[in-house]
Amino acid sequence: DCLLSRGLGDVYKRQEMNMDYRIENIESTKVIGAYRHYKSGGHAQSNIPDFWEDVHTMKLDERLLQKSDNQLNGLLGVCLPKEDRTMDYAIGVTSTEDPHDGLETFNLEGGKYLVVEAKGPVPKSVQQTMNDIHHELIPRENIEIKQAPFFELYGPGDTQSESYVTEIWMPIQ
Repeated sequence: DCLLSRGLGDVYKRQEMNMDYRIENIESTKVIGAYRHYKSGGHAQSNIPDFWEDVHTMKLDERLLQKSDNQLNGLLGVCLPKEDRTMDYAIGVTSTEDPHDGLETFNLEGGKYLVVEAKGPVPKSVQQTMNDIHHELIPRENIEIKQAPFFELYGPGDTQSESYVTEIWMPIQ
């Protein structure tokens, strides 16, 4: 696993109900990217695919990947829930650079993360897996999710393929 070779964490893997998951420990990690603000999680879920399309059309995804330090290999979709129930969503990469071209920076919290694989075309596979995480995996395994940013990791490949894997990373206690 590429994350282990970089010393990012211990991996424990389980597979039940066709839901692969593992626990990763990561250090606090700097991310650079672009944000959009949404009035709710539901509003975000229905509008985030358009944000990704805009990022791709502007070739911002290519610019970001050039700035990546590959600590997490690919583009991140980071959900930043706010106390007022609104949400920011950022598309970015891990990087040690300080951007000077309109990009924002923030840190992903270090600690333990639940990592679940969403298999199949994006965004449907991610939306279905998020639902499965909240309604099946978390209650069954008695996992406590932290109130902190969580993210999707989109590695190389065809995001519309039936075999494409997106990783969903959720901070846990």
